[in-house]
Amino acid sequence: MKRRMLAVLLATAMLAVTGCGGKKPATGETQAPAGNTETGAGNEAGAEKETGGDDTVYTMTLANHLSPTSVQNLSFEEFIQDVEEKSGGRLKIVLSASGALGSQREIIEGVNLGTIEMGMGESGVYANYLPEFGVLALPFMFSSTDNFHQVIDGEVGIALAQKLEEQTQIKIISWLDGGVRDVYSAKKVESLDDLSGLKIRTPESSVYIETFTAFGANPTPISANEMYSSIQSDVVAAMEGTGETVYTYKIHEVAGYCLKTGHIYTDISLAINKNLFESLPTDLQEVLLECGKTLTEKERALWAEKSEGYEQMMKNESGMEFYEVDQAEAMEKVKDVYDNYINGKPEMQEIYDMIKAAQ
Repeated sequence: MKRRMLAVLLATAMLAVTGCGGKKPATGETQAPAGNTETGAGNEAGAEKETGGDDTVYTMTLANHLSPTSVQNLSFEEFIQDVEEKSGGRLKIVLSASGALGSQREIIEGVNLGTIEMGMGESGVYANYLPEFGVLALPFMFSSTDNFHQVIDGEVGIALAQKLEEQTQIKIISWLDGGVRDVYSAKKVESLDDLSGLKIRTPESSVYIETFTAFGANPTPISANEMYSSIQSDVVAAMEGTGETVYTYKIHEVAGYCLKTGHIYTDISLAINKNLFESLPTDLQEVLLECGKTLTEKERALWAEKSEGYEQMMKNESGMEFYEVDQAEAMEKVKDVYDNYINGKPEMQEIYDMIKAAQ
């Protein structure tokens, strides 16, 4: 499908999109089912149907790679209850956490293929299918949480989600907060110079790998459920992520130092297989969209409430040491990441310019 400019995307955002086969990742990765699926997952027709007629009950799986105690999983539990109540019990969702169905990349592959009905994704993973999404994950793109909300809830977020849906079987129904990412290390890191040669775990995303290469580190993609053991066994010396991820995965037990780089703001979203969504009765589609909006509001509120406390809890429980960095120096080190990623492509440059104009 030819790339269209952002203005065209916005003009067509409300039109129905005809179904097409799921697009393979732009990186050329081989797609495969994300793992042994639970109730409803892997059904070619979509969600498992328990009865017939207007009383049909659709059962589906919502998969993610985070700890059950994460803000996102707690919010998903409330979302599931909301969906079941508003659908009169006709929609039932089984929550699968902790990477039981695979890494985040594998989960989104499963959503695209239809082997997993719903999954949690983020821009760094979506960029494997639609490179423009990677602009959201470039380092230091957002000046604040409010700025992130302004961009993702506005024309940029609408356009990117629409184009992803047109080119794949991935439909985003809710945008969530994931917080600012820092470096957590078993070796003492007091400045950006200490990142030189540091072997650090990153997500399976080219944007993250390029960012830490620019910092002079040695980035190593490892799935989230292997972060703890990888640091404990010296496969890597550090990882990067949010304070919530570090605390809920207990990384602070094996990594006692934090360099507060604030390099990337983590966007998170809930996605559903498009064919499945369009196969549901209209009233159930509306339930999912309505509950998706409520999920956005409640998750963001819960994140704001809980996120500030993780640093103090890690100081209290494990004596973690925190070090600030010179943000101007950090931004200077990664400046080539922007040029290398955008690489003169007008559709990426336009999104980049719109994000910066909103600051």
